[in-house]
Amino acid sequence: ADPTCAQRTLLMNLDTAAWDPGLLALFGLSADILPSIRSSAGDWGVIERHGRKIPLLATVGDQQSAAIGLGASSEGDAVANYGTGAFLLRHTGPRPERAPGLLASAAATVGELRGYYLEGTVHAAGTSFEWLRDNLGLMKDTRAIDAAFKKSKRRVLMLPAIGGLGAPRWDYKTKTAFFGLDSQTTQHDLVRATAEGLCMLIADAAAVMTASGSPVSRARVAGGLSRSDAMMSFQADALGATLERRKEVEATALGAAILAAKAAGLPDPERMSDARVEKAFSPKSDEAARARRRSEWTSFVESTQRLSREIVL
Repeated sequence: ADPTCAQRTLLMNLDTAAWDPGLLALFGLSADILPSIRSSAGDWGVIERHGRKIPLLATVGDQQSAAIGLGASSEGDAVANYGTGAFLLRHTGPRPERAPGLLASAAATVGELRGYYLEGTVHAAGTSFEWLRDNLGLMKDTRAIDAAFKKSKRRVLMLPAIGGLGAPRWDYKTKTAFFGLDSQTTQHDLVRATAEGLCMLIADAAAVMTASGSPVSRARVAGGLSRSDAMMSFQADALGATLERRKEVEATALGAAILAAKAAGLPDPERMSDARVEKAFSPKSDEAARARRRSEWTSFVESTQRLSREIVL
């Protein structure tokens, strides 16, 4: 196992990138039954298919791979990746940093070179829109997101809690909820509210990063939902940060390719992540408006959490 995958067992010491004796003892396990932990980029063996031998040169977790694909390998770099879930990662340098409710994650390794990220997770990003499409019939595909922002006339709040709330709350009891529906509410308002809710959850993770001394002022974005201009514009505003979207949005696959190229000894594989910025999104509202929106959002989330505990459905 490489460090990015081994860490998710809860048995790896982040500081040493080795199995932790104390954690093994806590779970009554022996290191003898666990795989060795080795560099993400390297000789992982050979895959044989249909008479061909394909060298396996990289093994890496998806979000750490996406960070490499977006070129976020230096302290202070940040990425937001929007797929089935949504993830915000901020590189914290050669030592792991801790922040309440966020993950401290090992970056992909090349030899002995190591780095770390603070990571915030949203469990259901693309899944939330699939729910709107398949269960409620509110949209056909993700192109409806931009259309919804244009056609929506009424503000609605939505807490996307399908699969639970991830970082920084780690709450699996709170229900998905809409607030503010009236006789004028349309399907476009609900689709827009879902997109804005996802962006606010990412902003919640960023707020914890800022409070811990690791602010996000600029982030590179990838993933299918990053193709929505309206959603990325709202996200930039919610974060108070500039977002950069590159032409290549499949950053996870690109990161794995870069690691494999490193292991193969190809010259300067990092150039693969230097794709031209296709579009940048900047904040449009001022800090006062952003603080007011955050206060309203926090009240909505906390009220929904309270109701979810008082009313068992």
